[in-house]
Amino acid sequence: MREKDREVNPVYAAIGGNKPKRDRAVAKLKSHVDPAFESFNLAEFPEGSSLEAADLMSSLEQLPFGAEQRIVIVHEADKLPKETSDAIVGYLKDPNLACVLLLEADKLAKNTRLYKAVASSSPQAIIACESLKAYEIPGYIRQEGSRLGLTVLPDAADEMASRLGETLELIDTTLESIVRVHGPRTLVDKALVKAEVPRVVEPKPWDFCDAVCRRNLREALEIYGRFDDNTEVLLHKMLVDRLRELLVMKSLVSQGKPGDFKRHFANKAWMANKLTGWSRNFSAAELRQALAAAIPCEQAIKGSKDAKTAMIAWCASICAKNPS
Repeated sequence: MREKDREVNPVYAAIGGNKPKRDRAVAKLKSHVDPAFESFNLAEFPEGSSLEAADLMSSLEQLPFGAEQRIVIVHEADKLPKETSDAIVGYLKDPNLACVLLLEADKLAKNTRLYKAVASSSPQAIIACESLKAYEIPGYIRQEGSRLGLTVLPDAADEMASRLGETLELIDTTLESIVRVHGPRTLVDKALVKAEVPRVVEPKPWDFCDAVCRRNLREALEIYGRFDDNTEVLLHKMLVDRLRELLVMKSLVSQGKPGDFKRHFANKAWMANKLTGWSRNFSAAELRQALAAAIPCEQAIKGSKDAKTAMIAWCASICAKNPS
């Protein structure tokens, strides 16, 4: 058995739908290779589906030249032929300590022999690259902006997310473009995003609800106007749910127990802070009035051809105290 007492693990696996994070894991490992010796010390297999076991094992057993370690990167590890996957499992029982293997995959089931073999090699072997949920995208935008030297304001991050959607590669490219145009120390506000970031995705229903919660009628109508026809029933339902959540939060805040919201709405715990802020935009009476007005609005939406007028009138009444 070969000595395994070293800081660098013989194998890592970057797994998940967050491709930019997987790409960074690959780039970080490749950065340790001296460009002068890259042809000797770096082997990269872009298509796992066509990778033969003999070719991979031959590469893994090679010794580095002029360096302590050789790097082998296998992309699409979730598509490896069974023979190749089994060969890796066997190899990891006694790996070449002068070589670091990185497996990169969009997904790899935890119950597979390959995943278990990698995970058992070290607690740090699995590099989790899970896809982000929609509500996590603004935070990702601010974090990546900071990494590039930008300061992205919260409302600017929300606006960028609503325009670009959840495609992280597009978000990264957009942030890099802002750095090239404005410099790395730029303060990115909502106005800059609106002026320079194109809208490539349809707005989400919660973007509309968020604007109403801010009592920003202009923004709410701008978003509403970009939806396809016949979306009023969905928007009405989501806005009613949101108003109820605000009323609950308003009551909890008045009792000094805003933290209890997470207990009542466990699946909405991530929204607690935003709801706390939005609840301050309304009195409890205004929220009850808005919910009462939702009833005739629903009747008009479902029983007439003038659903848009009914929806706009209801939204206007909710936002009326603080027109934009």
